Amino acid sequence: MVDFGADGRTIASSDISGAIYVWDLPTGEVLHRFTSPEALPVYVALSPDGRYLLSGSQDHTLILWDLQTYSQEELMDWITANRVVRELTCEERAQYGIEPLCPETNETFPTSVTATNELEIPHPTRNAQAGENRGEIAMGDFDIWLYQGQAGETLNVHLNADKPATVSTPLDERAALGQMDTLLFIISPDGNLLAINDDYDPGENTNSSVEGLILPIDGIYRIEARSWSDLSAGAYTLTIESVLP
Repeated sequence: MVDFGADGRTIASSDISGAIYVWDLPTGEVLHRFTSPEALPVYVALSPDGRYLLSGSQDHTLILWDLQTYSQEELMDWITANRVVRELTCEERAQYGIEPLCPETNETFPTSVTATNELEIPHPTRNAQAGENRGEIAMGDFDIWLYQGQAGETLNVHLNADKPATVSTPLDERAALGQMDTLLFIISPDGNLLAINDDYDPGENTNSSVEGLILPIDGIYRIEARSWSDLSAGAYTLTIESVLP
């Protein structure tokens, strides 16, 4: 199923697997990707202003998708209002440029101090390669992978839990069942947050992916493999697909 946007640049399409795509017609770039709750043929329609996409399945399900681009402040306000969010550390506030910054950081990457005034051990990192990278996250923790990238390189990054949490499993039961709700961050060498994904996929699982990310500069990129709010744990595979310019 296909629908052309009123701007003449945007096109929406779907396939029999339930996948929905919004494309930039001149470049062929995928601007958005969604998954219908059911693997059924899906009808799609773009709103005249290009801000929303309506999908309809043969099971009579209608979903209105939001295509707008939000600022970091708007996203943080939405997350705070709709998700359980732990207090961010000084390092995380400096890393993502989230106000208010801790006074002692001076907008750098400080070494935080515990209540006993002992310096915390820096978080360990691991080197990531194109292909599959195996890891395991403990409850309340996360993994940092370092990837050597180059300007113009296109990455598809997938974070798949061995036991992915399903949307039907309550949050407080996932730990007992060993299910993990994944969360993926990709940060550029200059500290800019390039992508964040919590792939809410109704009816299937909560694995995360970032597709078609074009790296802006040469350097070491930081990929954080996390669970949502660091509230679940488990083994996972971080898969990196690279297309060089």
